[in-house]
Amino acid sequence: MTSKVSTTNNNIIINGSPLESESSRLGSGFVYDTSGRIITNNHVVDGSDKVDVR
Repeated sequence: MTSKVSTTNNNIIINGSPLESESSRLGSGFVYDTSGRIITNNHVVDGSDKVDVR
């Protein structure tokens, strides 16, 4: 038995210094399961200090 999880895309806002300077980036991802885990590409969050999902 499986349950359906919403396939809504989310904006992922990344703040950090991945390239040795302060920066903000925008990426995308989706909700993986009902506990709220998000799947995105590693390069979207690599080196970040903070990740916000909206």
